[in-house]
Amino acid sequence: MFELLLQLALDVLGQLLFEFAVAFGWESLKDATRLERHATPLLAGIGHLIAGLIAGLLSLAVFRGRLMPRAPLPGVSLVLSPLGTGLVMHLLGEFWRERGKDRPILFTFRAGAIFAFGMALVPFWYLSAR
Repeated sequence: MFELLLQLALDVLGQLLFEFAVAFGWESLKDATRLERHATPLLAGIGHLIAGLIAGLLSLAVFRGRLMPRAPLPGVSLVLSPLGTGLVMHLLGEFWRERGKDRPILFTFRAGAIFAFGMALVPFWYLSAR
């Protein structure tokens, strides 16, 4: 009887934790698409990371192997790609702002860099394990 109650309690706890994670992820993704002044930076950042990880998974579905030869410094793409992407997204955001519009939060350096880091991380893990 005790084992049954323990298993039931653990099942309920597991389901609650899963539902919390899904709800938190969903709210993060919603914040990741809002205008900058309406978004919560922490939730938006988590949403951008989740979206980047998903984009990285999708890129693996299209490109299974390396597109370029192995870099002399492994993992350099985890630094340079987010920096370059963040810069471009910042410039797009400034262009957006100059036109008198509220920029989406993705058009910031931070958001672009976080998204690009997530997108670069998945192929890096996958290709490092091979």
